[in-house]
Formats: sequence, structure tokens, C-alpha cells
Amino acid sequence: MKRQNHIKINDAQLWQKLLNGQADALELIYQQHVDLLSTYGFKLTKNKEIVNDAIQDVFINLWQKRSQLPMVISIKAYLLKSLRNRILRILESRTLSGHGDQPNEAIQDSFEQRLVLEELAAERLHQLHLTIQKLPSRQKEVIHLRYFQNLNTEEIAEVLDINYQSVSNLIHKGIKTLRKHIHLPNKL
Repeated sequence: MKRQNHIKINDAQLWQKLLNGQADALELIYQQHVDLLSTYGFKLTKNKEIVNDAIQDVFINLWQKRSQLPMVISIKAYLLKSLRNRILRILESRTLSGHGDQPNEAIQDSFEQRLVLEELAAERLHQLHLTIQKLPSRQKEVIHLRYFQNLNTEEIAEVLDINYQSVSNLIHKGIKTLRKHIHLPNKL
């Protein structure tokens, strides 16, 4: 695959180029974020068709509504929130019509396994897995966004459309539960 050299520009500059109708900005945003969006989409549903359709919808919507888009601080957070909302709408419509997966069902194994492999010795793998499975889905989701997508608390709040303090509380409660059941380092 041919690799293009791009001058490094910040999110604000790139977003402004998109708002100004520069198609190369949309292409660059896509290239920089499609893998992240796919990974996150598969945390929300295991249905590849839904994830791919939702990602395509997000980028079509970006281009078609570029003149109406707000300025954003973090393109990553904006795209993750857009994708999450789009997938949930698709899942809800399929559930209502009796054709599909349940919404918000799947923040599961892959991020949990990565957490275990990075933070714990192998003998604690099984214990961590069981403990994470018991976390409420919102706590699982914020832990995934914080530790595997490297979003800060403000970005997570934007993605999940909840306030900053709620995100902090969910992260704190999730980590506290994990520490209680297994011995996680205090640096998490």
C-alpha cells in the first residue's frame, strides 16, 4: 500500500479544512480513525455489516452536513460518539422490527484480555475476566474508552453524552471493583 506523506496538522486545523469543503481533509480523517472506529464498533456489536454501514454513514454524514457541523476539540471523540449513536440507532431499529442484536450488548473479551495481558501476571487472568464480566455495561465501556482508546475523561463524556463527573465516577467505581477482587496496581 502506498503511504502518503502528510504534514502533521492538529485536529482544529484538519476539522476547519473539512468545514471548508476540502475533500482531502475528509480522506485524512478517515485514514487516521477508521481502524479505531472499527475496533470500537465491534465492542458495541459483533455484527460486521452493522459496524461497516455505521462507519460509512458517519463519514457520509460528515461530508454532507459539513457546513452545519460544530467546531470540535477532538475529532476522535466526535467520531466515536457519532459511531456509537449510529450503531445504537441501527440496533434499536432492528430490535424494534424483530431482526437483530440487542443494543449495547458487547463490551467484552478483547479489551479485557488486553488489560489483563498488560497489567497483570498470567495467573490472575481468569480472576480478572470473571470480575470484569460482573461490571455494569457502562463501567465496562468507560474502562474500554479510557484504557484502550486512550480517551481522557472529557472525551469519554462527549462520546457517551454524559457529564464529566459521571465518567469519573464510573471509572473510579470500575477500577475500585477490579482492585477489590484482584490486586491491580494503583497506577491505573
